[in-house]
Amino acid sequence: MRKDLEANEVDMAFLLCLLLLTQYQDMLVNVSIPATTVIP
Repeated sequence: MRKDLEANEVDMAFLLCLLLLTQYQDMLVNVSIPATTVIP
């Protein structure tokens, strides 16, 4: 039971990290696209 709980916590942390990474990538894309279009 204890091991299952720890595994679930690790899975949740992993999913949270993935979610943050995808949101961060989207933010970087949204920021970099206007920057590259404005420079030329």
